[in-house]
Amino acid sequence: MLLKSCMLVFAFMLSSCAATGVREVTIDPKLPRYSELTQTPFFPQQEYHCGPAALATALHAVDIQVSPDTLAPEVYIPSRKGSLQVEMLAAARRHGALAVKIAPDLGAVLKEIAAGNVVVVMQNLGLSWAPSWHYAVVVGYDLDKELMWLRSGTFERFEMTLSTFQRTWARSKYWAFVASKPGNLPATANVENVISALVAFEKNASTSDKNLAYTTAVKRWPDNLVLLMGLG
Repeated sequence: MLLKSCMLVFAFMLSSCAATGVREVTIDPKLPRYSELTQTPFFPQQEYHCGPAALATALHAVDIQVSPDTLAPEVYIPSRKGSLQVEMLAAARRHGALAVKIAPDLGAVLKEIAAGNVVVVMQNLGLSWAPSWHYAVVVGYDLDKELMWLRSGTFERFEMTLSTFQRTWARSKYWAFVASKPGNLPATANVENVISALVAFEKNASTSDKNLAYTTAVKRWPDNLVLLMGLG
């Protein structure tokens, strides 16, 4: 009986935390009430290939034309029946995108959508003790209805409540990133995540792409010494 009571209390605490996050974004006056990036391409995933499909979607959204079939050998690990986060970021860079992780915050995801940037997220659609890891791409939201839409699996416009999304996303420790071409940055990016992304990006980037990426970052943070050194 005591165990059951503790589990009920824990479940209530989790739902309360999720509800608080949703309440905060629904009353945020800086967020448009509705935003949807309807022109975002869609690649229905093959079995266990949510990683290649989500990454291809994000790259096509910034006009980097690469197919899930091309990405699969780069990110899909047959023995794991899935893709690792580090490989998702590395593959984005190999194809010319700056892969910037964003804050572990629902508001950050929605602000990126409002700014015109799709967001790749990792979710656990199962349970903590029986996980079902999944990559999807957030493409829209409606604050009045407390809904969001994702390119997910075989669904072009998968509808999910904000609170359900937050719970499934929280199980991945709120892992999310935005793919940007050199010359652009995520709207909500912080300087630490941008520096980390730039250091990884410049290893394989052309000189012109590297300089453009650093120049763009310096314009946002003109006094940051690391960025100024990277620009040379």
